[in-house]
Amino acid sequence: ERTSLPDGINIIPNRAVYKSLPLFGPRHIVRQVCQEIIEHRIWNLGMTIVIITALIISTQEPPKEAIFAHQPEPSNLIVYSEYAFLLIFFVEMALKVVVDGFIRKPGSYLTNIWNKLDFFILLIMAGSIVYPNLPSSLKMLRVLRPLRFINKIKSLKMIVEALVASARNILQISFVAIIGFFLFAVFGVEAFMGKLNYCTDNSVSGKDTCVSTFINAVGIFTPRMWTIPRQNFDNSYLAALTLSEVASGADWAPVMWSAMDITSRNEQPSPYASWWWILYFILFMLSCSYFLVNIFIGIIIDNITKNRNHGIYMSAEQAEWVMQKQRNSLVVPSATPVAPESALRLRAYRIVTHPWYKRIVWIGITLNVGLYWFQSYISELGIVQLIVFPVVFSLEVILRMMAVGPKVYFVGGWNLYDFSVVLLTDLTVIMTAAGGTGPAMTGLRAITAAGRLARLMQVRK
Repeated sequence: ERTSLPDGINIIPNRAVYKSLPLFGPRHIVRQVCQEIIEHRIWNLGMTIVIITALIISTQEPPKEAIFAHQPEPSNLIVYSEYAFLLIFFVEMALKVVVDGFIRKPGSYLTNIWNKLDFFILLIMAGSIVYPNLPSSLKMLRVLRPLRFINKIKSLKMIVEALVASARNILQISFVAIIGFFLFAVFGVEAFMGKLNYCTDNSVSGKDTCVSTFINAVGIFTPRMWTIPRQNFDNSYLAALTLSEVASGADWAPVMWSAMDITSRNEQPSPYASWWWILYFILFMLSCSYFLVNIFIGIIIDNITKNRNHGIYMSAEQAEWVMQKQRNSLVVPSATPVAPESALRLRAYRIVTHPWYKRIVWIGITLNVGLYWFQSYISELGIVQLIVFPVVFSLEVILRMMAVGPKVYFVGGWNLYDFSVVLLTDLTVIMTAAGGTGPAMTGLRAITAAGRLARLMQVRK
């Protein structure tokens, strides 16, 4: 229960009026002294210096297990400093517990996420000292000790809180990034699979003539070898790995120049034979590297700005009210489909509104997208990708259109998107059956695969 105070009695500022522990009320002299200590700037400065000193000393501490014979034992200074730091951090925690309480009351020590982190690190330090033979997996948790420093620097704390607040948006952008990588990876497999290979002798025309030996530039007989470069697009996994290196900006130019020299599969590359493929890498760098990185940075900066402004101009309740109002402004009412009277349409309506319907569609899309990663390994999957899945998804669109009617169906934005993807998929099937090849077909296959992947966001809602 709350402690009732007579009029005119000052309670501890910025603290709850609950008792801390069963002993110290809001006006207790011990609690007041403890609060003055932990809120004094000299105390905060001293704790910051202690944390920095602890971090410096921890870098000099050798592992507990001797790996090499000449490895030195920990010095007495390091050992005694561990005890000293543990005692200082324990005193800090005790002072905060006396002021705020430990766990039961609102605003108590363990209701703050940063205090939870400090308490966990304190337990790890105590465990390492009391039980020196702790498993290595638990001893590794001592690397969390530098995180105590964040709690002492307001700007660092604000950045970490902004990162946590941005987690949902970052996950959504990450999903968009995955779609982008998948799009370019599938396109790369279709365009470059087996075409980046080359013979060590530039005078040959292709793999068939890359035999015997030749005299290299220094006049030595050298066997001709048909070489597969480390960075290639021979399957989806290697394509994704190659694109990851390209996005990081590390050693990405060689694969770009190789792509500009391709001629045909099992044919020797020729300089600038396919110079237009430079556009593929430029577009990838702009869309999946610079653009997405800027989005991530923008999200974090936006949350830092919101946290700073809310902290200055609004209370927690006011900030929550503003956030709720912004969420409500994004809500768009949608028309609820009415069950049709026709027996055939009513059966279709019951199917598409069944709870398992979306799960089955999600599984189908996942299988469809997943098979793209194995298409370079299992050639028999071509008939499934080109015929079975397009037919299934076309029937799924027809079934939903029968259930709600064309007018209601085409009102929804996701329905329009899905209808467009299905039409594009069917167009790709028709063009492939007619013998269509080249970069245009490659792009259509990649776009339809990425479009199908993007629909997972709508299905999982």
